[in-house]
Amino acid sequence: MTEITQSYSFVCHKKTDLQCAGHMLLNQQNNTFVEMAARFRVELELRGRELLFDNVSDCIDHHADRN
Repeated sequence: MTEITQSYSFVCHKKTDLQCAGHMLLNQQNNTFVEMAARFRVELELRGRELLFDNVSDCIDHHADRN
């Protein structure tokens, strides 16, 4: 999980032709697609932030506990 959260982008596991919205929401400007959209003034309309972990560290800890 650490490798995924540290990557510049991540493909959605549900729709493999799209980028992962959770990754974009958690990583914000550290995600290549979010950064590029901001530069080009493209609104991504990402939804579901309330369904995600509060921060990357909580996400990693949760998935580490599952192993």
